[in-house]
Amino acid sequence: MPAGTVLDYSGWRPTDAQYQQMRSLGIVGLVRYPGLGPGTEWKQCTKSEYDRILAAGLQIAFTPELSASTWRGGRKAGLDVGKKAREWVHSLGFPDSRCLHFAVDTDVKPAEYGLALEYLHACGEGGSVGIQSTYGESGLIDAAVDQGITCNGWRAAATSWDTNPSRHASMVQTTQHSYPFTGAYDENIIVKPDWGQHPAPTGAPVASIDEVNLRLIQIQQEVVGDVGSCKKEKDQVTEALSVAKQALAAAKANQTTLDQILAIVQGLSIPAPAPVDVAALVRAINVDHGQRLVNG
Repeated sequence: MPAGTVLDYSGWRPTDAQYQQMRSLGIVGLVRYPGLGPGTEWKQCTKSEYDRILAAGLQIAFTPELSASTWRGGRKAGLDVGKKAREWVHSLGFPDSRCLHFAVDTDVKPAEYGLALEYLHACGEGGSVGIQSTYGESGLIDAAVDQGITCNGWRAAATSWDTNPSRHASMVQTTQHSYPFTGAYDENIIVKPDWGQHPAPTGAPVASIDEVNLRLIQIQQEVVGDVGSCKKEKDQVTEALSVAKQALAAAKANQTTLDQILAIVQGLSIPAPAPVDVAALVRAINVDHGQRLVNG
């Protein structure tokens, strides 16, 4: 499991000294909120705060949330939240290549999964940078990733919604408070290297060649079989290029490993076998044969 803890909070505004204290305590990053308009000013991350977090050597991720039930607005709400969230984090300097954890902050009944997934898909569309991530219960996270609607997940602490662990979540939220801070916060356990953070993780696992090929085939089928908008096709091409880059990274990583193995093998020194004394061997065989004749 990757080392370190991630804190998420809303109204608290840590000082620079507290950021440094976080690092000394093993906290590696923070999750904050983008501004989404009236009513979210109290929890939105400002440019000054964003810069100070990075300057302290901490990583940062974002979870857009207008309200706990915004997802019930479906596609229309998702497009609006996705657009506003990406514009806000872009203004801070947060890279478009890093995903946002769009919140579905309530229990989602099986009959409501379609609406929640519609919202999450629209969040990615609204941001115009491809599929994103979600904060919520395990079942929804896994369904969204399995259907290619999101690429990641952050499991909410409200396990009463869904008691199963998530197969795809990169962080798990807890209700424990282990650190000497008076500000309200939640602690999150990192379970996969990439939890949407900036700066992006280095040396993280990349997709296997088989996974890359499968996804490229899926994208091709979607483009051929779907008469959707040009924007959707553009997003699919963008995703294909991203997957191709992963394939190249995987190939390079494999080549590096093979080079290392070859260097080790070439450096091995195998000693020559000891010379065989043929005459002594013949004598030993004759002696043994003679003893067998004597002893019957």
